[in-house]
Parts: sequence; C-alpha cells; structure tokens
Amino acid sequence: MTEKKSETSPAKKATQFKAGNKGKQKGTKNKRTVEVAEALQAAFDGIGGVEALINYGKSDTDGFYKLWVKMLPQSIKADISMNAPLIEIIQDGRRRAAAKSK
Repeated sequence: MTEKKSETSPAKKATQFKAGNKGKQKGTKNKRTVEVAEALQAAFDGIGGVEALINYGKSDTDGFYKLWVKMLPQSIKADISMNAPLIEIIQDGRRRAAAKSK
C-alpha cells in the first residue's frame, strides 16, 4: 500500500501557522452554513413565509410540533446557587414529608 500525502498549496503554506496568523475569529460561521441558511430563508419566503408556516401548523399540528421541538436547544447551561436558608427550607420540607409518610 502506498501512503497518500496531503499537499498544501504554496499560497496556503506561506500564511499557515506563522506568527501573527490568528486564523478565523471565534464565532465566525462556516461559509457553507451561511449559504445554506440564506437558501433556506429564500425558500421560506418563496413559499409564503410566516403565514404559510401558520397554515401548516393549523393543518398538521403534530408535524408542526415535531419541527418546533427540533428547534429548541438540546441543553441549557445554568449556574444555580443556593443559599443556606433555602437549603434549610428544602431539608425541613423533606423531613416533614418523611415524618408524615411513617
């Protein structure tokens, strides 16, 4: 078997990994992702936009909510801090619930 070497163009080699080459800025969107999003927006507008989406939701409620759920974030990051009085209230409630169940 022969190894296939990846070749980089001379222009790319000239700027790649040199001091001061910071690359893409954080948060920069991929070119294809932007193009696809623009195409989807154009298609959405072309089939009637929000009004068509409302009509779809009315005619196929199940399908609409399946689509809606896919658009929701899959995880949510939260920083929750609990202070001592709140913890005591929760623990007291648990003790009372346990005592009632005995």
